[in-house]
Amino acid sequence: MSGPKCTELTVEENLRLVAMARAGAWDAVRKIDERIRVLAAAAQEDEIGVAILDLTSLRPQENASLTDIEAYAAALRNKFACMEREIERKRITRETSLMLSKLAEGLQGKITTSEEALAGHVPTQPASLENNRTLGVKERRQKVERAMARLSGGISEADRIAIQKLTEDALAASPIGRFEALMLALQVHVQHANEAARESAADAARAAELIAQLRGLEGTDVEEMRRQLEAIEHRELRMTSDVVGRVADVERAARIRADQRYAAHVIREEFERLGYEVEEGFETMFVTSGRVEVSKPSMKDYMARFEVAPAHGHFDVRLVRAGDPAAPVSQEQRQRDREAEEAWCVDFADILAGARKRKVGHRVIRHIRAGAEAMLVVGGDVEERRGRQAVRLKELRRN
Repeated sequence: MSGPKCTELTVEENLRLVAMARAGAWDAVRKIDERIRVLAAAAQEDEIGVAILDLTSLRPQENASLTDIEAYAAALRNKFACMEREIERKRITRETSLMLSKLAEGLQGKITTSEEALAGHVPTQPASLENNRTLGVKERRQKVERAMARLSGGISEADRIAIQKLTEDALAASPIGRFEALMLALQVHVQHANEAARESAADAARAAELIAQLRGLEGTDVEEMRRQLEAIEHRELRMTSDVVGRVADVERAARIRADQRYAAHVIREEFERLGYEVEEGFETMFVTSGRVEVSKPSMKDYMARFEVAPAHGHFDVRLVRAGDPAAPVSQEQRQRDREAEEAWCVDFADILAGARKRKVGHRVIRHIRAGAEAMLVVGGDVEERRGRQAVRLKELRRN
């Protein structure tokens, strides 16, 4: 190793992010399990029978890979969606049947069958006979029930209300012309409602996949994106064409921040392993840029100064000495400076080696041989500089 140098850190695998993502995936599994339990209990309370697929055998071990946990979470989400559709379809069928029965009871006695309706009625305009012919309640009910049988689960509340209104109107419409017009409107609305439900289900599934992409990532942009995706997953919002692109942008920026923080976290812990005192805010600086100095008691007046430029993905590091910058430097002081710099370089090599074991690699962009440049002297003693630095780093964290 050498004296002052510019180094670039590269995260080969963000172990902390992987751990956070695995924890997030297990949290998602627990939430889906709870939603399934609540849904099944509600169906039982409403006396709606529903088949519940047992996925216990598919549950991965606690130490399973993130991929396996996400696959299990996806299977649970599919199970929940199937249960939800089946329960809703059965609820719609039951509600429709009850509604039709009540409407039929209200209409009973007025018109029973089309034959009875036509008996004693001779139209004055033969051409309008078909439009004026009436259908009995039983016939109307059968046709309405056949149309409603095509309705799938997952339709919106607005579609449900509109379909219910058309159903009521169709059952009450005895002239065949009006009845058939209402039936056509009902069939079209059922078809559109089913298509909208399928699109909504596809949106929800895609939103769940995008949420998984953001697992373990942090930041206000991530939280805002996650809230929007959860609203889509719960069918409170629709997926728009720009969502996937925005998720990709947010994920990219958040992963860069996460890797910067992880690299700084690892470097900090490697410093502490060798006895260096590192102020809080060291990791934040690797994301926001700035300068920080670290030292250990055996270094006396010497400190390692870091200057970080996150935008360029690298940092400059050099040893500095606290003292009077205007004081003359003796030959003995130059020798002490060189020895301190060589000792620091050994430590820094150890720090980088430890970091590599934790999947944080490095590349030295430029370096200057130890002793080739005069030691940079900074004003004040070490303790005074530490005090000022602590205040500066606190400000950095707040901002």
